[in-house]
Amino acid sequence: MIRQIYLKAGKIMSPAVIALLGLQTRVTGQKRARIVVLNSNREVMLVKGVVSRGGWSLPGGGIEKNELPRAAAIRELREETGLEVEEGAVYELGYFERNRPDRPYDVYLYWTMMNEQQLKALRLNSIEIAQMQWAKLDALPANLSAATKIALDKLPK
Repeated sequence: MIRQIYLKAGKIMSPAVIALLGLQTRVTGQKRARIVVLNSNREVMLVKGVVSRGGWSLPGGGIEKNELPRAAAIRELREETGLEVEEGAVYELGYFERNRPDRPYDVYLYWTMMNEQQLKALRLNSIEIAQMQWAKLDALPANLSAATKIALDKLPK
């Protein structure tokens, strides 16, 4: 019951929080990092944040001061999912820049592959993540974020 109230509040507050995050991004120039997580079946982990526009995205978030983008992707994955991955097992996909004055968004994109043993540590951070699903790369949901679409298009075949 409390979880449902929390999720409803997150949905109601999302537009205001997203607007504030956009303002913070414009003022600070903070960039983000996101990571594609593939399981041994080549399914991708998709998440919906408690604060979101309602679409599916990838684990990730803001890069902290003096933090390298790859390290930020690894940290955000750990914070949001409880999953640990070695830096050497995280591969670069590229950089996505949206130059809209109302919604700037610069994100470094990475990917990693995790086996069943590693995925046993999966524990969603319920404060940040509302939902998680595994999706086949050839059967993705329609409502993917722009950065997620770009990252998945750049995955090695």
